[in-house]
Amino acid sequence: VPLLLFSSFFNGISTFVGTFYSVLIKSKKAMLTTFIAAAINIILNYVLITYIGMWGAVIGTFCSYLVIAAIRMIDINKAVGFNYSFFKFLLNVAVLASCVLLVSFEINIYIVAGSALVVYLLINFNEIRQIIKKGISFLRSLLAKKQNM
Repeated sequence: VPLLLFSSFFNGISTFVGTFYSVLIKSKKAMLTTFIAAAINIILNYVLITYIGMWGAVIGTFCSYLVIAAIRMIDINKAVGFNYSFFKFLLNVAVLASCVLLVSFEINIYIVAGSALVVYLLINFNEIRQIIKKGISFLRSLLAKKQNM
């Protein structure tokens, strides 16, 4: 079920961003966002399973994970001030959605994954370059400290 795979992406985002609630000691907001997502999941499951069976549960799960990820990203961005491009985020989500769609049509997974990797690298080239530069700088500082000992 590719839509569940896509749902897990948003679950991962909500879990990662949700850890900031612990750091910021905002456990009530973590509980509230979890409650909202659970309520959405229960309501959508109740309504959709009646009409479309198991796909109702899949869609309910997807929607609840999407909502919790969105709420937490917006909320934590206000508190911490993440410096991320919403447009690039949407591009990355579109690439992932395309992969899920292509794999569900039984297109060769290796071609899909390879193509997605190239597109991800192109979209995120500057960010990847910055991470590599910071990593090299960090390693150099560790080596310099070790040599000074």
